[in-house]
Amino acid sequence: MSICIKAILIISSIVALITASSMGISIYYQRLNLVKTIEGDMMAVRQIAENLVSIHLELWKTEADMTTAVLMETMHNPLSSENEVVSETETMGSINFFAGLRTGRTGSGI
Repeated sequence: MSICIKAILIISSIVALITASSMGISIYYQRLNLVKTIEGDMMAVRQIAENLVSIHLELWKTEADMTTAVLMETMHNPLSSENEVVSETETMGSINFFAGLRTGRTGSGI
């Protein structure tokens, strides 16, 4: 084998080694950045979901308090019927949600 062919093989193997190592390093850093990006996105999703759930819980608590007040008021009035209570509270989502649980139709959109 001539010296020229040996030099070409050595240079080619060095180039292949450098190319393979740079690809390996590139893949490692891309994976690392992808994991960091996914973690950041998941934290943002968690915060949005947490805020959404807390807002719904506060809304349901407020509506439950309002419903309790309406029910306490109508409880002392013997002439009031269930239809009157439902018509007074039909705009409240918690009443509609829990009434839907009884009938099997929630329609809450959550």
